[in-house]
Amino acid sequence: MSDPIAPTPAPTAAPAPTATPAPIQTRITTPIQTAIPTQTRITTPTQIPTQTSTQIPTQTRARAAEAPDPAPVGTSFPGKTLGIIALVVAIFFNIIGFILGLIARNQSKSAGYKNGPATAAIVIGIAIFAVSVIVGILVGASIAGACTSGAASCTSNVSGY
Repeated sequence: MSDPIAPTPAPTAAPAPTATPAPIQTRITTPIQTAIPTQTRITTPTQIPTQTSTQIPTQTRARAAEAPDPAPVGTSFPGKTLGIIALVVAIFFNIIGFILGLIARNQSKSAGYKNGPATAAIVIGIAIFAVSVIVGILVGASIAGACTSGAASCTSNVSGY
């Protein structure tokens, strides 16, 4: 009689037959042609292609209304160089830097990019111009006040002495 509690030995599996591997191709005989998708920039919602909503995924339609991706590193976009020049010029020649900043920002905006240096040139040009106007008014008022008080440098001697 067999003991009902004793474990029964497991059957042993037969070893799997070994198959010879397929030869590995070491040389490509034809060049591989891959299609590189082109990226299109949609700058305004009016340029979204007119297709049914089943053809354009919701995520694509939402992304088309957003601002485009920033320029890749090492590439330039319209108005970038002019924006940097405008920023430098705005420090020394306020009005010219302000105008160049406006031109650079319009060029970048029409291409769908944000131009930080151009915006900074506009702000700096306006700020420094406003400060220089205020300083000019204060200096002019102090000179006028000195002349009305009878300072010797403001009065002229009619007799010549």
